[in-house]
Amino acid sequence: MSLVVDLRNGWRSDGAVALQLVVRPLTGGDEMQLEEQTSLTPAAWANRLLAACTLDLASGSPVGLPVVRSLSLGDRERLLLAAYAANFAGTADMVLSCGKEGCGETIELQLDLATFLAGRPGRGDGAQTFTIAEGETQVTCHLPTAGDLETVAELGRTNPAAAADALVARCLVAASESSGPCDPPLLDRLAREVEHRDPEADIRIAVTCPTCGTATQALLDAGAILRARCAMGEGIHAEVARLARVYHWSEAEILALPRQRRRRYLDLAASQEAIR
Repeated sequence: MSLVVDLRNGWRSDGAVALQLVVRPLTGGDEMQLEEQTSLTPAAWANRLLAACTLDLASGSPVGLPVVRSLSLGDRERLLLAAYAANFAGTADMVLSCGKEGCGETIELQLDLATFLAGRPGRGDGAQTFTIAEGETQVTCHLPTAGDLETVAELGRTNPAAAADALVARCLVAASESSGPCDPPLLDRLAREVEHRDPEADIRIAVTCPTCGTATQALLDAGAILRARCAMGEGIHAEVARLARVYHWSEAEILALPRQRRRRYLDLAASQEAIR
């Protein structure tokens, strides 16, 4: 089922800011392309998934990778959560470990995505550029985007601190002084402003360990839980081979099926094989 997603910061459409996009279920063709790109960073993988299944509400056409890369990180997270809901049950499973020393209990969470998204309203003013001042320094920045994250992701694998600095540098539009935005007070101010304007960029969920009672905040990484769920099962190549063997369909016919419909046919095929 396709879902209409309200955005807080939006995207440029015909010279205006649009604050809605549509997420459709993945087809087998979408999944095969993603599965075959094994070298992608998590950020690049998530961006390509959204480019495949995110549509312009007005035209019904895919918005493409450039639009996805232009989205604020919070809007990207909202779309990834909607992609999970469109392809799987409306409940996302999360597994984490208690961080208290000596405990380490496994904590399992279930997140109702429809309720969660409804409780975090979108539809902001569409402004992605802002100006802040700290002391004698004034800087104009844009909100970190999906494209910014993808660009620094490879560096983040080996040097997270350098990747964070690179992300800040990419967001700088103009500065009044050569000291730039890397001074700690200005960085703190910038972080607070981004959190205010794009709160879904870093979603935290309150969690209490059932064993020791320790309360903590767990990061909700929509791309990670979506990629883990997509990786479950035999894989798209094995599924195509199985359906082709049972129903004698071509690869193109199977890959054109939405994921949920393909899964139903796989369940039927398994039932038939069990009877034989």
